[in-house]
Amino acid sequence: RAHNGIVLRELNRDDNDAEWYAYDGTRFVVEWDLWHVADPDNPQEPFPEPPLVPFFDGESIHILHPAHVRPDGEIALVEMTHDSGKLQKPETKTAIHVWLDMMLSKMTDTAYETHMSTDK
Repeated sequence: RAHNGIVLRELNRDDNDAEWYAYDGTRFVVEWDLWHVADPDNPQEPFPEPPLVPFFDGESIHILHPAHVRPDGEIALVEMTHDSGKLQKPETKTAIHVWLDMMLSKMTDTAYETHMSTDK
């Protein structure tokens, strides 16, 4: 279903904010060309078409990669690191599970808790 997406602002860091991208009914709206430019002459091109990218964690994007399937038959989520552009090991969890784990981790970060306690 289409939705407006969500952004998790990090109050304790100057890094990029995590973002769950809006879905327009056929794809997640993301500027894919900032991450990868397909080479039409390369038969080994991993992404001849832009993949489904549900979210950015502030450092890496997470791709629903059709070449990787979870045990339940759903497409697996794969992290593509910003620094190297390499794909990491596929997740066994769903995309929303990984997103919620990441949000929990960021919101329970000690620096975040310290920042919140000084704002009272």
